[in-house]
Amino acid sequence: MEDCIYHNLEQKMVCLNCNTFFCIECTSQHRNHCIHHVDSIREFLENNHLINNYYLRKANALHTEVLTGMDNLRDLITENLHLREMGHVINEMTRFSTLECQVISYQIDDNIGLGNDMFPFIAIIPQSYRKIVYINSLHSYNNIR
Repeated sequence: MEDCIYHNLEQKMVCLNCNTFFCIECTSQHRNHCIHHVDSIREFLENNHLINNYYLRKANALHTEVLTGMDNLRDLITENLHLREMGHVINEMTRFSTLECQVISYQIDDNIGLGNDMFPFIAIIPQSYRKIVYINSLHSYNNIR
């Protein structure tokens, strides 16, 4: 720090109203002003710096946590969209299978009176569909037509 040009003393005081440094002898010129000692301001700024560093680290950690949460949320949304698309595909496949069962049921119902001629046709139907076709032919014949 420079010395006071009037008193040749070290300028250890600060006037916050005038925004100037002055020595202890010049205090009368700054009567009723907000005056602080340089060492107290230095201590305040050092403490403020430590506090800012502490909260900056906390803010950075929180920011990282928020970014991680956003990435996880984005992944969940993408996964949900894929599952929804898969659900639509499964619904379409179910609808198609139901229509195929109805078609097979119609064909079986049309061939019920043929007796033994129906046996080769039933052999073509997979085992898993035979029960479905039989149930559909018994219960839904009147509802479908």
